[in-house]
Amino acid sequence: MNKIYKNMYVGGRWWPVEKTFSDINPSDDSEWARVPDVGVAEVRNAIDSAHHAFENWSKLPYNQRAHFMTKIAEIFEKRKMDVVKALRTEAGGWFGKSMFEASYVPEVFCAAAAMNYQSIGEVIPSEFGKLSMAIRRPVGVVSVISPWNFPVAIFIGQTVAALITGNVVLTKPAEQSSYAAYYIIKLLLKAGLPKEAIALVLGDGALIANKVIADPKLKNVIFTGSLITAKIIQSNLQKKESIPTFIAETGGLNCMIVDSSALPEHVVKDVVLSGFDSAGQRCSACRILCVEENIYEKIKEILIGAMTTQSIGDPSDLATDIGPVIDKEALTNIKTHISMFDKVYQSKYIEKEGTFIPPTLIELDKFTDLKNEIFGPVIHMIKYKANEIDMLVDDINELGFGLTLGIHSRIDKTINRIVARAEIGNIYINRNMIGAVVGVQPFGGYEKSGTGPKAGGPEYLKRLCHEQSISNNTASMGGNASLLADVED
Repeated sequence: MNKIYKNMYVGGRWWPVEKTFSDINPSDDSEWARVPDVGVAEVRNAIDSAHHAFENWSKLPYNQRAHFMTKIAEIFEKRKMDVVKALRTEAGGWFGKSMFEASYVPEVFCAAAAMNYQSIGEVIPSEFGKLSMAIRRPVGVVSVISPWNFPVAIFIGQTVAALITGNVVLTKPAEQSSYAAYYIIKLLLKAGLPKEAIALVLGDGALIANKVIADPKLKNVIFTGSLITAKIIQSNLQKKESIPTFIAETGGLNCMIVDSSALPEHVVKDVVLSGFDSAGQRCSACRILCVEENIYEKIKEILIGAMTTQSIGDPSDLATDIGPVIDKEALTNIKTHISMFDKVYQSKYIEKEGTFIPPTLIELDKFTDLKNEIFGPVIHMIKYKANEIDMLVDDINELGFGLTLGIHSRIDKTINRIVARAEIGNIYINRNMIGAVVGVQPFGGYEKSGTGPKAGGPEYLKRLCHEQSISNNTASMGGNASLLADVED
């Protein structure tokens, strides 16, 4: 029997919503639940309630807010398997992730790490809450618009960052991960988060976002998702009389450069993980594999062989390596993209219910053959000459995305040359190019990949605050400057 969830969380309580929409499991195209679909009136109520709650929450000392977050992190770590179990069915079982990936619980680990990292003193310098030459104050109502591919880690990371700096949060997860957010909010409240500090609205993204962004009480938007949606949000923010801050992370056409000194088996192992993990539904995933011509055919042969070993199916099956893409729209878009190319290699698999794409390799003649990010288990491959390395990096820069770059080489001079020339936010050397760790490797890019600052880094929280500078005339208070007035010429 399908589960029905008909409440949104606003103003410290759960409110019934009459209208609901289907939450689909893409593994078998079945409806497993129905969740709230809020309208304009509910959105307005959520904004007003959050605004009214701001004064009390923002006045709490920083260390008290941090205490809530560390307590929540402890609960997440203790109940990590409960969290994973709760998310098992939605979006095809861990959002395209295999059982192996989900059993490692990297999402819950990252969520807890984000809470702990943002709660320590080193991340929050004395500006937060302590009067000095400059102090930082929360901005007010923050809208968190989170994606479906990391429904725990990104949702928590964004939400906690806004809360811990004293802001109140109106959360709007992607429709495909509505229940994930529903469950997490309940866990946050159980851990002791003050009830009015957060609101959860579920439903049509465009309707909710447009209403929230147009409201003068909105002071900040944190968004992770597609470039197209980010541009729409940015355009709408620019129409406001005030200028809310906008933190966006939007993915990219990420490349991996492989020279002839690299170890082919090592390369292919990292390419398979970088390109097909989570059915290729990571913003950091490898999209273009750039291989020096001397080893191009060898790498291609080994990679095609490795693709045949990948099992496609329901992620709840232990034998599954690659789960479904998120929905039918994604399935259609990816298939349309693949059909545009002649040199295509795909693993064989039996057609089944659900939105499955087998591991796919497409050979490109030039970079300009690829225009947009393809969010699925599809890798594009292109060859280059050894003396064209600078030109290759320039071509990568001209793609306009600046999120992740992989480098496989055993020559330090080559690695340093690429790093110095690449306009990329995160660079991974002789390893896979996914899985940034909070506090160790802050994640984010620029150009068409986002606005910054990097998530999981020391600059992120500052973007969620106003800075107030204080200049004090010490002479008027009898300080050292006043002594100069008594000195005779």
